Amino acid sequence: MKYESVDLELPRITATTDLQLVDLLKALGIRRAFESGNADFSDMTEGGNPFIGQAIQKTWIEPEAAAVTGVETGEEDDYSDPPTTAPPPPPPPLIFDANHPFMYVVRDVKSGVILFMGRMVKPAQ
Repeated sequence: MKYESVDLELPRITATTDLQLVDLLKALGIRRAFESGNADFSDMTEGGNPFIGQAIQKTWIEPEAAAVTGVETGEEDDYSDPPTTAPPPPPPPLIFDANHPFMYVVRDVKSGVILFMGRMVKPAQ
């Protein structure tokens, strides 16, 4: 992957997921925590014999639009010799219109950890 300037047209998306985690956690070997009489949460509780009945994860993505404008002020400079050449213009941005199925990733820039990953099958027109 590399950084590019992009002209992005993205539909307003809302994605939600509800996952029942008990079977997944049991498949990973976490079994006793879900068994009445076998779970051991004594370091976290006083008395009783608690166990985990349900484990559910809910995720949602609802991006919001935001804009920032900056203005810089300065004083006129007295240039005796104007520059003879202008810098080359930047290349035109790549155009990406997300009006077809696509995958998306929300990643923490500092650590590189992927926080969310999904696919948009039928983007709103």
